[in-house]
Amino acid sequence: MIRRAKFLANRRSVYIFFILLPFVLWKAYTDDTEEKMRHLRNALEDIERVQKYTSGKLELISRGLDKLEKVNHTKLEISSIRNIKKSLSSISFPGPAEFLDHLPRYFSYSPLVDLGPEVIDVDYLLGIPTVKRELHSYLLETVESVLQGTSSFDGRFAIVIYVGDNDEEAVRQIYSEISEKFPNKPIKVISPPAEYYPNWDKIDESNINSFGDGADRIKWRRKQNLDYLFLWSYSLGRSKYFIQLEDDIVAKPDYLSFVHKAITSEPPGWLMLEFSSLGFIGKCFRDADLKGLANFVMLFYKDKPVDWLLENYLSTKVCSPEKSDKECSNSKHKIKRTKKPSQFQHVGKHSSLNGKVQNLRDGSFSPKKGKSVAGRTPELTSMFTNIPAYKKYTLERFWQNKCYFWGINVEKGAYIILNFKKELIVSHIAILTGGEKNPNDKMPQNSTISLFGQELKNDYSDVLAQENGRILGSFGADGRFIQSFESPVAAKSLLIQIHSPSSYWLSIYDITISAA
Repeated sequence: MIRRAKFLANRRSVYIFFILLPFVLWKAYTDDTEEKMRHLRNALEDIERVQKYTSGKLELISRGLDKLEKVNHTKLEISSIRNIKKSLSSISFPGPAEFLDHLPRYFSYSPLVDLGPEVIDVDYLLGIPTVKRELHSYLLETVESVLQGTSSFDGRFAIVIYVGDNDEEAVRQIYSEISEKFPNKPIKVISPPAEYYPNWDKIDESNINSFGDGADRIKWRRKQNLDYLFLWSYSLGRSKYFIQLEDDIVAKPDYLSFVHKAITSEPPGWLMLEFSSLGFIGKCFRDADLKGLANFVMLFYKDKPVDWLLENYLSTKVCSPEKSDKECSNSKHKIKRTKKPSQFQHVGKHSSLNGKVQNLRDGSFSPKKGKSVAGRTPELTSMFTNIPAYKKYTLERFWQNKCYFWGINVEKGAYIILNFKKELIVSHIAILTGGEKNPNDKMPQNSTISLFGQELKNDYSDVLAQENGRILGSFGADGRFIQSFESPVAAKSLLIQIHSPSSYWLSIYDITISAA
């Protein structure tokens, strides 16, 4: 009996050993793999640091030799300098200077200004290229909207703002304003060294197709290509996915959760997912695919605008010259997939190209968050206006996100009232009128926006009697009102008052009211 008990005990020990063995082996393998990966990452970082350091030193040596060669020397000294330069030329790192012929030989994508927290191994990197604008900068409003749309996302993200300017003081001022308005946020601001841009006064149009563009526009599109290139090249290896934005947009609430859900549920085979149909807004790439696009644009940055080059890149990837244009288009749609509704809206009117006015708007964009019975947010208890609507383009259908509002007979004393279902702590308001379809049907200039702490009735005399409202400001000549509040405002209703008649109708295509 004792012998049998010992046998059973030994057999149980053997069973336990074989049950635990896979776990022990897996744990040892995992620990060993993680340790090896850590060593490999550290080694790669060391190589990158050495390469950057060495590239910089080689560039200094090259410049120094160029200066020495211009000074009077003996024949022996000149011969020695030239021998050193010849030896130096045999040292080569693959890099942008191989394709961008205006760059120094050992150029690397190291920013001149690099401010903000380090960006390493995030899920999503949001890239925003910007420049100094002559008329109006939308950057702060854009960053605020982009940040608000990340509130429900649980993963890691960061924003990199690329300032295409060599004015170091101006770049630092931009970072100061951003870090003051958005403290402790994962926002980095970078700008390139001065030598990154060529001499724009020496544009040779003889060997390129200008596509009807003059020198100013050719310079503008080339610089935009170089700006995007630097942003992309800097961003490589820092995230799983890169999303290209612009500096004059409004983002939909919870857009990043929408993007993440779309990516995780998307069948394989895509190269780019676009979350806006406009320009280069809302274009999402895997890190590896972004590198391929950057290399392609680098080759042809002088020749075409960046959005044209993107289409050329997609065609090169999937189109056969033996197939029809229709077949090519179908093939491109397999790797370039548009997700609806749009998560970003272009709101900037003045382009970074002086004199260029942009009225482009994405018709599928709605600022609503998730699914709501009312369509748009916030939910309303009531809405009133004394502006007659044209056919089905009513205020009610506009708020249900079925159409834009299109009013006729816009007279002095006209108004629009929105009563919120619950009190809101309002942090941002954007009301956009006119637009691409009806550019002249704008809100009359100096029409005012007010917030009230109580609901308003559909009676204009009652509205005039209200004295506890807060006037936020007025519409500009472009028919737009956009304002963010450092100190959010509590409100139960919004009132738009029109103080002068219009010879045109009124088209409102977007109202965004964001709560803190």
